[in-house]
Amino acid sequence: QKDEEGFLIMVLTAIPFHEGLTEGYRPFNQSAIIQQALTMISEPYGWGGIGFWRDCTSLVEDIFSTFGFVLARNSTQQRAMALVENFPISIEEKKKKLEQLPIGTVLYFPGHAMLYLGKEEGQYRILHSLYEMGVPILNEMLVYKVKRVMIGHLEQHRANGQSFISAISQYWCPFM
Repeated sequence: QKDEEGFLIMVLTAIPFHEGLTEGYRPFNQSAIIQQALTMISEPYGWGGIGFWRDCTSLVEDIFSTFGFVLARNSTQQRAMALVENFPISIEEKKKKLEQLPIGTVLYFPGHAMLYLGKEEGQYRILHSLYEMGVPILNEMLVYKVKRVMIGHLEQHRANGQSFISAISQYWCPFM
């Protein structure tokens, strides 16, 4: 469970049996993926899983492990083992493709992975573990240290000023 400051703490407890309790992996569906992913919001960033925290690919790995998937530890290896598809080049074509992708699809660009949460209020929502991002202020790009699992959108900027949507190059849809 999380303490008052949002840090994960381990608590030993007995779990009483009830109908919702199953042995083994969670049932695999979009709703369960999102439920599992949302439990990780605000957890601290940890590159390479350092300190039992999550970077972007260990976040994806941990979400899908609850359903029995075994994924590699970094984005290059994850993209190599999953049946990834390439995104179109133009942003408009990427948006058209995103409209067709189901919630729970994993989006990639070299060095980063994120979970697609669908379109809400005109924005393509994502969940990812992020070390830093760019915040445009008065013709400059301020680098903001996030260091957390967060919900964002693809129009937001990376620390280098490039938007996430322009950077995404591949996706893995576990439902196809």
